[in-house]
Amino acid sequence: MSARAESPRIAKTHGTGGASLASRRLCICGQNTTFCLSIAAWTRIINALWLNDLAERFVARDVTGFPGRLLAYLEMVFVDHGIFRLVYNNLYALSGGLFRCSQPSPGQIRKYHRKYGIRAIINLRGQDESGRYALEAEECRRLGIRLVDFKGILSRSAPESEHLLRLQALFDQIEYPALVHCKSGADRAGFAAAMYRICRLQEPVATAKAELGWRYGHLRNSKTGILDMFFDQYLVAAHEKPELDFFTWLNTVYNRDQLKQAFHARGWADFLTDRVLHRE
Repeated sequence: MSARAESPRIAKTHGTGGASLASRRLCICGQNTTFCLSIAAWTRIINALWLNDLAERFVARDVTGFPGRLLAYLEMVFVDHGIFRLVYNNLYALSGGLFRCSQPSPGQIRKYHRKYGIRAIINLRGQDESGRYALEAEECRRLGIRLVDFKGILSRSAPESEHLLRLQALFDQIEYPALVHCKSGADRAGFAAAMYRICRLQEPVATAKAELGWRYGHLRNSKTGILDMFFDQYLVAAHEKPELDFFTWLNTVYNRDQLKQAFHARGWADFLTDRVLHRE
């Protein structure tokens, strides 16, 4: 995800001499077309390329030294939109010792370890080369927290049966109290929390699916609503056959391709989640 910081570089301006700085434009003139971008747009592009290039070169390799650690924090806060999560981490507690939240910073991991005794973290974003992952992995090692990288849940695609069975087994294997997180704590974390309530707490699907709710920032009318429809399809099948339990349906009835074909998002909700909230 690109950074949107600003840098005051100006190459060429258009307009009258009295035009304000904010109204000036930088232009790239091609053979047939002229593309004009505002100063703010140009600087966002320049800085995004600069910061991402530095992150790719240094961040994931070593966060033990000051330069790499500084770049990792810059990447986490600005490129990964962690600046918002420092204020609100979307943290909620479930029965049985599970917590759900958005991507935690090292400081938040320390806080939750100290306050709640967190012993395991399920990272639904998976392992990657980002600065935020390097910082999270380092903090978990330092505190003795088990970090599980599980990328079996996608926020905008129908779940795969085998991944959900792995998640079911994972809930039985980890130590509690535990924390599960994605980027924003709304969609993948909500789906995982619902599965936890079904698998671990033996709650009905109709009750557990409340973890996918607007109070957590989840919008079912966007592409992420395919996660809601997954549970809805089971409820329809269970209404027709009350004896059909969730995992029997998952293994014998559920058709991922049919779910993908049947689901349709609404444009306004996609704009909000993708362009405004920058969900992953």
